[in-house]
Amino acid sequence: GVVLVLVVLIVLGAVLGSVKGYEKTLKNYTKMLKGDVTYESIEAMAPEAYWDYMEEEYELDLKEQVEELLEEDYLEEMKEELEDDCGKNFRVSYKVTDEDELDKDDLNDILDSLKEKYDISKKSVTKGYELEVEFSIKGSEDEDSNEMDLTVIKIDGKWYIYPFAAGNLF
Repeated sequence: GVVLVLVVLIVLGAVLGSVKGYEKTLKNYTKMLKGDVTYESIEAMAPEAYWDYMEEEYELDLKEQVEELLEEDYLEEMKEELEDDCGKNFRVSYKVTDEDELDKDDLNDILDSLKEKYDISKKSVTKGYELEVEFSIKGSEDEDSNEMDLTVIKIDGKWYIYPFAAGNLF
């Protein structure tokens, strides 16, 4: 009994540990592509310093902008378009087909940009990857896939797509 529980915990820990930290970010991005968006999911797509910058530079109030997107049926129209193309109950999924850790030079270029534009300290960025990701949309009538190159970076322990994917909505 006790040995079996320990083995299950060790296996579960190994499986969970093997999942890359940026997976949650990719899942969130996939939801956005599907039109399944909430204030929280958009807010999670960029660090607080980005939202502060957007508010200062463009007088963009995130909560207000998200409410407008939802009120204007923009996301609903996006879903309907996908349903027209692929059929009802479509699914959006992704698969990372290639992953390269950013070297110091590439990471430093991003760090310089983050510091200059958003005043994000260089110490807060600890890791980054260049990913090749295949996004797939499958529905009852059709399916489609598209490969994208994405850069993901870890800032203060959280992963983000860089340049910040939230900017694609505004």
